[in-house]
Amino acid sequence: MQKAPLQVITFPAEGTYAVTAIATDAAGNQTTVIRNIIYAKLGDVNDSGDVDITDALRALRYYIGTTGLTDIEKARCDVAPLGADGRPNPNGVVDIGDVVLIMRRIVGLVSW
Repeated sequence: MQKAPLQVITFPAEGTYAVTAIATDAAGNQTTVIRNIIYAKLGDVNDSGDVDITDALRALRYYIGTTGLTDIEKARCDVAPLGADGRPNPNGVVDIGDVVLIMRRIVGLVSW
């Protein structure tokens, strides 16, 4: 089985992007898959340019149900869990783990 070459995608700005992957086997049969990818600045919930306490508070307020977030803000909040490389590995859920990791970044205990 031949591996497909790695494709690097660069997004021009935050947002939701539809990405299409087409696989073709040796016989010429094709399969197409379309996935949406949300590109967001992780941890910077309020888009101020820095990850600070207001970002952690916004994530906490969303988690406890006292405020809503846009899809981009949710993507910015979703930083947990961390992968083996110490970088965010978003799991699609904004929970207390995300709040704690944003706070850990603020005080310099983690970086990504």
